[in-house]
This record gives sequence, structure tokens and C-alpha cells, in this order.
Amino acid sequence: MADRFIITDFSFEDGEPVELGQLRTGRAPKRVYNEGLQYSVRATNDIFLYWHGGILLTRRKVHPANGELWPLGGGKLRGYFPIDSLEQVVSNEGGNKLNLLRVAQIGSNDCFFRTDSAGHGKGTHDSLKVYYAEAEGELKLNRTLNQDPHLVIPVNSSLTGKVPDDITLVSYVSKFRGTLHPFLQIYLDMLMPCIREQDFSGFKWIE
Repeated sequence: MADRFIITDFSFEDGEPVELGQLRTGRAPKRVYNEGLQYSVRATNDIFLYWHGGILLTRRKVHPANGELWPLGGGKLRGYFPIDSLEQVVSNEGGNKLNLLRVAQIGSNDCFFRTDSAGHGKGTHDSLKVYYAEAEGELKLNRTLNQDPHLVIPVNSSLTGKVPDDITLVSYVSKFRGTLHPFLQIYLDMLMPCIREQDFSGFKWIE
């Protein structure tokens, strides 16, 4: 039976491969970016990183979702395949010493917020691709964007390795779950049993 959910990318036009370098314009100037936000939908990546035996979350310091625990994430980069864009997002938010071992797309959602990072008062509309990835290496958090890193582990599980001293270790109990945004709840509800059982048989890893 054919897959009913196809995850792939196409760089092809007029019978030829598209040279992605042509599309790589870099980030828009801040003024242009901020003005555009009130009229456009942001294309973003959020990535639930399995690191040191749990899922890494950090507390956001910017709108939208300021003050919320959230996975690492950021805007998609123009002219880059998703895996390359993800690596740059992780490097920007978590430092260039975090290495992605394997990655799977686990969802696609739209999120609507009443706040925005530009101060235009029109809120934020994000179109998200959501990923799970296993990572290793050292976390060097971008403190202008995030703070208060947490490592979330399944209930009644234990870690085999030492967690860095500045990480808050928390079990995914109902009380903690209730403090999270519904976006996190739905994905952690799915991921915690997978992590506890180490069963990712339904995941389609990006080659």
C-alpha cells in the first residue's frame, strides 16, 4: 500500500534540478522582517531534542509564547533543505556543539498567538513543521532567546548518564504536564511512551 503521508522535498523545474544557491538570500533586514510579519504566515521548525535521556525544553525570552517552556526552534531558512535548516536552527539556539544523530518529522501544525515579536499588535500565525531528533554534544544556550533549560523524562524512568548541573530534570507527571502549552502536551504525550520503551518503529527517519 502506498504511503498516505508523504514527506519529501522537490528542487526541480523545467526538467532540471534547481540550484538552491540562487534562493539563499539570507535573513531579511529587521525592519523589513518586522513589517512583513503583520501580513504573512511564518514558516517555522520546532524540534523535540532527545538529549541526555530526555526531551530538551527551554523557557522562551521573546514573543510569542514568552515565558513558556518550548522546544528549540526558529524560522525556516530560504533555499535550504529541511535537515540543513534544522541544523542551523539548533546551532543558533543550542550552540554549534550539539550534533543531530537522526531526525524524523512527527507533525505539522498551525499555531496562533495574540502576541508578536515586532510590536505591531496583530499577533503571530506560525505554520510549523515539527521534528523529533536524537542529539549528542554540549548545550550552549543562546541566552538572548532562551533560558532555564529543562530535561523532561518519562514517569518512573531514570537516566543512565549525568545531567549537566544547570539543567532542571523533571518527570512528565500530570502536574507538570498541566503547566505546558497544549502544543507541547500533545507531542510529549506521544513521545514519552516511545522514549520509555525505546520504540520508534512508527517513525520515518530523514535520510
